Amino acid sequence: MADESRPASPKRSHADMESTSGQHGQRDSPVEVSSAQFSSEDDGESAQSSASPPAEENKRHHEHRQTQFQSSEDDLDPEAPLDPFDWQELEGRYHDEMTYRQAEEEALFMEFERLMAFFKLWAGTSVSHEVDRTFARLRTRMAHVQHSEESLEKKREHYINVVAAFERALELLGG
Repeated sequence: MADESRPASPKRSHADMESTSGQHGQRDSPVEVSSAQFSSEDDGESAQSSASPPAEENKRHHEHRQTQFQSSEDDLDPEAPLDPFDWQELEGRYHDEMTYRQAEEEALFMEFERLMAFFKLWAGTSVSHEVDRTFARLRTRMAHVQHSEESLEKKREHYINVVAAFERALELLGG
């Protein structure tokens, strides 16, 4: 019902809308902005002499694409029917791309499996080496502790003998 109170706006083509958009303070379309940028650069020979040949070729290609885009947009009539779209061709492209991506993914998985097998071998080798190394360290520590225990036991026996000798000497003197 709110639509009935609003006055009907006349139908305009896309080209009419673009030509009047600058008059009402609205933004210019991206096509107009990019076209204006390229037209300001084309006015001197110094810009062309300083640009490298690939840059000039890219610039010409971009200008050509912009011109094609502008002319195809200007030719559009909102009331004209759309061109038919080839959906089967789109499905074919989709399936081709998915087949390619699946093959690429399978190749990545194969490489991953190969690298994981290598890593597993490396990890197993390092683990067995580490076990051997730590066992040798354990044996060294055990030998050190056993030697220390034997040394401590000898010292204990020596002190017991010394104390016993002092006790006998005191008995002889005391009498």
